[in-house]
Amino acid sequence: MSISSFLASGKEKNKTQEEKQSLAHEFLGRFHVVKAHQWRGKFPRIFCVGRNTVATIDPSALFKLTNEWKYGQQFFEALPKPASQQEFLITVGKGRGSGTETMTFASPDRAEVLTELQKQRKKFASRDAQSGQRFTTQKLHWNEEWAPCTLSLDAHGIVQLDAADADRPLGCYEYWLISSIGTIEDVVGGLWIRYSDMARLHVYQCDRKEELIRRICEMASKYIGHTGIATGGGLSVAAFEKARLGKVTLDELMSVSEFGVTKHTIRHRNPVRRQLCIAERHVVERDPATYSIVTARLLEDVFALIRCEEDSQQFNIEFKDNAVKAFNSTERDSLLAALLDGVRRAGNLHCCIKMSKTDRGQRAGTLRRPVPESTETTLLRVMGEYDVKADRDIITYPQLIRYFNNNVEYSGLVYTEKKDRVFAENKEKLQQTAITALLVHSSESPTPEQAADLFYALRRLAASRTGFEAFTRIPGFVRKIGKGVITGLKMRHDAVSHAAIDFLAALLYPMHDRYDSFQMQQNRLALLASQQFISNLVTLLRQHALANTGALVVSALLDFFVFALCPPYSGTTESSHFNTIVETLAEGAGPAMFRLYLHPCMALGIASGMLMKTIVQECETQASRLQRYALSEGTLLRQFYQAIWSKSVDQRELAIQLIALWTVECPEAQELFKRMLPVALLSFLQSKNTVPETADPVLAKLDLTGIASSHWRLKMGVPTALPQPPDQPPVVLRKSKNLVNVTLNWPYFFYQLQKDHTRPDVIWNHHTREELRESVSRELALLSQGTDTRRGHDIAWNHVEFEVLYECLKDEIRIGSHFLRILLEDPNPKIVNPREFFYDLYHRYLLVSEVSLKAQCMHGMARLYETYAADIGVFNDLSFIVGMVKTATDKLERDRLLLFLSNLLRVKGNVKLFIDCHGVPVLIDLLTLAHTHTDRAQLRTQANVIEMNPDHSVGSEPEWFYQDKSGEQQGPVGLDVVQEMYKDGSLTAESKLWAQGLDAWHAVKDVPQLKWSLIYEDAGCLNPTELSCLVLDMLIRMCSFYPTKNEDGVVIRPVPRIKRMLAQATVLPHIVQIFLTLDPGLVSRTAILLCALMEDNPGAAARLYLTGAFFFALMYMGSDIKPIVRLFHTCHDKQAFRSDEGTSVLSPMLPKAMVCFLCNHGIDKFSERFLGEFDDPETIWGTSMRQHLVQKIAVHLMDFTPKLRSNTRAIYTYCPITPVAYNQLENELFCNIYYLRHLCDTHRFPEWPITNKIELLRDTLGEWRAELEKKGTGSSISRKEALEALDIKVADDADTDIDPSKVRRAYFILAARYHPDKNPEGREKFEEILKAYEFLANPNQPSDFPDPKRIDLLMRTQSILYKRFKDELSPYKYAGYPMLLQHIGKEAADPQLFALETPLLPSASELCLHTVNASPLNAEELLREGGLQLLKTALERCSDVVVDTTTDSEMPALVSMRIVETFAVAADFESCRSVIQDMPGLVEMICKGITSKKAPRLAKASIACTSAFAAGESLQDQLYKAGVLWHLLLFIFGYDYTLDEGGVDKSADTNVQELKNVQAKAAIFTICRLCGFMNTTKPHAKFTESLSMLLTPYVVNRLHEECKGQPVAGEPTVLKLLNSNSETPYMLWNNGTRAELTDFLEKMQEAALKGHEVSAHFEYSSHKRELLVGGVFVRLYNEQPHFILSEPAGFVSSALVYIQESLEQVTRLEESKPMANIASCMEAIRNVLTTTPKAYIACTDSLSMMLSVLQIGTEE
Repeated sequence: MSISSFLASGKEKNKTQEEKQSLAHEFLGRFHVVKAHQWRGKFPRIFCVGRNTVATIDPSALFKLTNEWKYGQQFFEALPKPASQQEFLITVGKGRGSGTETMTFASPDRAEVLTELQKQRKKFASRDAQSGQRFTTQKLHWNEEWAPCTLSLDAHGIVQLDAADADRPLGCYEYWLISSIGTIEDVVGGLWIRYSDMARLHVYQCDRKEELIRRICEMASKYIGHTGIATGGGLSVAAFEKARLGKVTLDELMSVSEFGVTKHTIRHRNPVRRQLCIAERHVVERDPATYSIVTARLLEDVFALIRCEEDSQQFNIEFKDNAVKAFNSTERDSLLAALLDGVRRAGNLHCCIKMSKTDRGQRAGTLRRPVPESTETTLLRVMGEYDVKADRDIITYPQLIRYFNNNVEYSGLVYTEKKDRVFAENKEKLQQTAITALLVHSSESPTPEQAADLFYALRRLAASRTGFEAFTRIPGFVRKIGKGVITGLKMRHDAVSHAAIDFLAALLYPMHDRYDSFQMQQNRLALLASQQFISNLVTLLRQHALANTGALVVSALLDFFVFALCPPYSGTTESSHFNTIVETLAEGAGPAMFRLYLHPCMALGIASGMLMKTIVQECETQASRLQRYALSEGTLLRQFYQAIWSKSVDQRELAIQLIALWTVECPEAQELFKRMLPVALLSFLQSKNTVPETADPVLAKLDLTGIASSHWRLKMGVPTALPQPPDQPPVVLRKSKNLVNVTLNWPYFFYQLQKDHTRPDVIWNHHTREELRESVSRELALLSQGTDTRRGHDIAWNHVEFEVLYECLKDEIRIGSHFLRILLEDPNPKIVNPREFFYDLYHRYLLVSEVSLKAQCMHGMARLYETYAADIGVFNDLSFIVGMVKTATDKLERDRLLLFLSNLLRVKGNVKLFIDCHGVPVLIDLLTLAHTHTDRAQLRTQANVIEMNPDHSVGSEPEWFYQDKSGEQQGPVGLDVVQEMYKDGSLTAESKLWAQGLDAWHAVKDVPQLKWSLIYEDAGCLNPTELSCLVLDMLIRMCSFYPTKNEDGVVIRPVPRIKRMLAQATVLPHIVQIFLTLDPGLVSRTAILLCALMEDNPGAAARLYLTGAFFFALMYMGSDIKPIVRLFHTCHDKQAFRSDEGTSVLSPMLPKAMVCFLCNHGIDKFSERFLGEFDDPETIWGTSMRQHLVQKIAVHLMDFTPKLRSNTRAIYTYCPITPVAYNQLENELFCNIYYLRHLCDTHRFPEWPITNKIELLRDTLGEWRAELEKKGTGSSISRKEALEALDIKVADDADTDIDPSKVRRAYFILAARYHPDKNPEGREKFEEILKAYEFLANPNQPSDFPDPKRIDLLMRTQSILYKRFKDELSPYKYAGYPMLLQHIGKEAADPQLFALETPLLPSASELCLHTVNASPLNAEELLREGGLQLLKTALERCSDVVVDTTTDSEMPALVSMRIVETFAVAADFESCRSVIQDMPGLVEMICKGITSKKAPRLAKASIACTSAFAAGESLQDQLYKAGVLWHLLLFIFGYDYTLDEGGVDKSADTNVQELKNVQAKAAIFTICRLCGFMNTTKPHAKFTESLSMLLTPYVVNRLHEECKGQPVAGEPTVLKLLNSNSETPYMLWNNGTRAELTDFLEKMQEAALKGHEVSAHFEYSSHKRELLVGGVFVRLYNEQPHFILSEPAGFVSSALVYIQESLEQVTRLEESKPMANIASCMEAIRNVLTTTPKAYIACTDSLSMMLSVLQIGTEE
């Protein structure tokens, strides 16, 4: 049906032709909606918004209006429907002036529909007062400047107005694109708006910002229905700067191509200059002056690129959110080609080049998504059924084509296939009809715009599978297309030519997935068959390329040839066609290809590069020719630059692939690279290595001969071919020839080119790369200048003379192909013949005399030997090197010789030579020089022990004796005096000196300390610390070659010689004393060396402490202490040392806990503790304690350290140190491996792990016993005796203070004389000296009396053991009862018990509880020791002082609770119960505890004890007489069942009601046990009778059933029942009954506590008026006749008995009251028989009695 026929069939038949024709053009926007009708339901419509009207169109007709309303006359309002995301409402006139009606529409694009409508709001709602509110603001522009402006809140968005001209808009933020709004914290009145899909932030400053934000949200919600604007939090200025660009980062905006443009915008009255940059996924505007980012948009958001016809430089960019940007550029077509390529690479295949803007009035939908299928189908049908005669007055065919192009995506028809990829119904036929109609109705002489539109439409159809196949299937299509394309190309209009060739490219290669390979081959056969046509295209390409014009046309032509020739597109191109095209392209456009490669549009360069690559690989005759072109055109140099510095990954890949081709068998290109780059770098081309993917993914994946993945179509993925139908001939794919074989590893070469190389044969770094880049850039610029001035003449690049000279390397000394400096610096120098080179250097060393050259040679030898020791072998002249070290007179030469020796000693053969030539003493002499380093860096936490004594200056200690010129001995003098004497000539290099540590008199020049500090003061390459570190490393390495165990782990004897030498008494002290340098490197190395020496060397290990090693090591305050700890762990307990503190040599210095921790936990854990801050049961240690230890040791060593500074060979004389006392441990008790005060602190350490419980228990018992055995004898020595023992003379006044240094010096002298290691006969005297020194050093000796605090800790520790490890300790009988009961009895009898500072009774009672609870053995032992009687006595003492205000935390309540708990546990044993029942007053005390109101834990314990006592009959009787039932029942009414049912987490410790609930449950449990309701206790009639009286028999029965585990189904528990109101036939219970019972219980409780005898009788007042028969309230049952009785027959029997008795009473007394009760019973019997007929059996024997009742009733 034609358009005119369809219109004539509808309501449009009354419109004129002019009106009908305008239907396609009069609207501003169209949107697909669903209209909701009251009785017609929902149906689709196209909602059209015009300048003057709003209309709806039937989507199946496109041109058929169904409704139309004029603004203000028939259209009055449009608003979103609340609580809906898609629906909106419009208010329109009903027609004929009969009022208005509201219509409902729904659309997923509701926000856009309403935005378009609200833009016209002033035409239909001009009186809207809310729209147009204005705010004065300032905007922060991209250039960081604030500009004043006005924001007007209109119905469709926020309009930015010029502050100077309020009617001039500068921009608009449409509400539906605003995602969030927030404030700027650092700017007064600052706020930001996050706008568009890019989420870019726009910043304003407004004094009314809160109101502005609120109004924006209100307006967006009211008019647009956009409720999703988030009011975000504040941003700082710094945070805003990071988030300013929204979803992109600066790294993503790196430009690939850039063009200078002029931008037209309403914001600026005049055009502004911009730099338009195309990034990987964005198009970016930058300011050319500052390169600041102005805007950035996603390329995938571009809808179309408009190539304006009216201006040859103007173009527009249309975006999917309706934004349009206008620009001018002198390179318009190049820019558009680059932009189109970038858009396609970003995955946007819908974008296309157009000659005019998109008419939104023609598109039936938004730009953001394709139009619906109905619109697409209708357009195909209309185009195919178009009737020229009938329809041209409505719409011309060119206009219809334009309409089609505006609605169908450039990537092709969207709805051509179903989800299962089968053609939709009739779609194939519709498409073929439309294609045929397009060719039939196309104009013979179209305008350029009409021709372009035709090709755009054909391109859209060809992009789908049907259109792709129609090319060869529709008869005459090929001929008509060829004719049309030729006609279009002859127009010589670039837009038409681009559209035509782009259409042909779509026929060459499918733009859709799952294509037909056979069909593609047929298309290519038809398209590529004409050689003349191909030649014309090549000619067109060459003309544009050489003239540098028509970039869009060139882009399309290159795509055409790429699809035809380049893999993977070219597989279906027929071989003869392929060869012809390649030859034609190479011959006709060969040079042009190289021009295009240099084109500013990168897309053209990539496509031309792909074609050049194909030509070289496929055309045998053209390879060498193109290689020459690559050189002569400078393309090779350009590609080299791109391969290294291009920002485009695709360009880099293609450039490397082309370079690989240009250099194959091309000597000129290879020579060029040799002139540009070092030969060593070019050697990487021969490497077989691959590029690590993590280092450079681009180069790692690059295949030099593979497919170039840089083309935009491949970015979308290679489409999938359909399975070949069986009726078609097989498709044979053409195979690539790959004529050029690339063998060089170019990816790895370029990878290495980007890295720094510092090798003896090459220096390559940032400077050399920069010089290379500058040279290449400069050459390219010169070449570009030449080509710009060619004026029609060919110009070739002078590549023969191009060379890169690296000026940054001109100062490097080069020997052959090696740089000498690098050879010395390279840790792994690459030398071809290292042994020969090594001895050449040694020969040079022996020949030269200049010290610097000798040192340089020695340095080179050291480096070579380090790398090539295996190649060089053993150095047999090692003794000469040792002699050179000993006789060296220059520090630099000495240091280089030592470094060389260090490398030589890496070989075991050299080590033996070194030991044989007595090299070890030489090293030890140099090692002691570490003490001369005075300016080494000290740790901030390190005390400098060398300078501890303020009375000594550095080197002032008189240690040196010397011979004067006459040979007389003089001295001693200090080092400072020796230095002065050498300076004034009193001493010379030959003068003789002696000091401790020297074996004889030596000349000054032979004493290392004096030689290198007085005579040779020049600088070396190592300072004394570094020198000593080197020596220690050498000694450690030598020891490692000689282990003390063989491969089988067997100890070797004798000890290896090197270790024996180092462990000698004259050598070992010098190694140990290196600890005193306190240098981290020296300390750690010394510890490592000592560990190696002491391992499996008991003789040396036993004497190590005599060197002071442990003193010195503990002086170190650094954190790298593992080597020291390893030394301690190896030999701290192997010393020939014993003291009262223990077997460890560390015991006098470290707390016992730390020593135990070292033994038990090893090196790593101890190191962690030693360095940290710990205050727990196993360790109390911290930095302050460590500093205190260092200070104590420093004081102990104060007399030695000055000697060492003056004489580095001085040897320490061992003197034991007195135990170090720590203030932090003053009140601590250490037992086993724990500090008991911390272990007992269960709040801080609730579950501290205890490894060996039995040992800890045994040790605490032993410590307890020892504490009790203290007799309080006091100190064993007086002050006077101590002074006499140390030979210290004081004045007669005994109180005179003594200088501590005097005491210490006296002790050191005597200790050195009488120490057992030096004087076996002096042990007793040494012990006397040590005791005297300890007394004088610490006069405040600890007390020798038993300490209650320590005893308390010991008992609490045992309680913790028994509480936590009950099961493990249960097999053992507790051995501490005699001591425990001693404390209980003693304190129970103490009249000052409650005034003691540290009472032991709480801990004793707790220990008693836990021991008894742990094992029956302990209960028997406690009974045997009379403990229960003592506990009762203690309970009496505490119970007497427990009053109503006593709390659980007070001592009387605490002790009472624990004793009561002990009795509860003991009551489980028959033997204990027999004793307990004979204790008068005990039960009364337990009952008193139950009533403790402020001590709930005591009350709870007392209840539990009562429950335990219920196991004995005698105790049950005592409890009954004591009135325990009154006490227990009162707890029941404190229960709150809602807490248990509420599901709230609760704890009795924090929730008072939970505590009451716990007490109530315990009370009811205890009552059950007292009554005997449980199998564990015997029934007690009196308890049961009293309970029935108080709680009713029904409750007692219920309670009995619960105890048996048989609760009544569906009924509440007894506790809940008693605390609720209930009126049932079984129970009458309410607030009144509870109050009566509570009052009664309180009276009984008071009487019982006073000891009064009471005979209780209780009856509820409310029950007196009730008739209770068989446990059933008859009145209540009659009121509830459907109530199910548990025993209906029993009740009937009871009722009949009651009636019989009542009848007798009536007869006897003639009273009327029993008759009422009889009537109630009869009614109840009737109700029972009604609900339970089987109960009639109980009535069979009572019929006569019932007749009597009837007779009496009749008479009355």
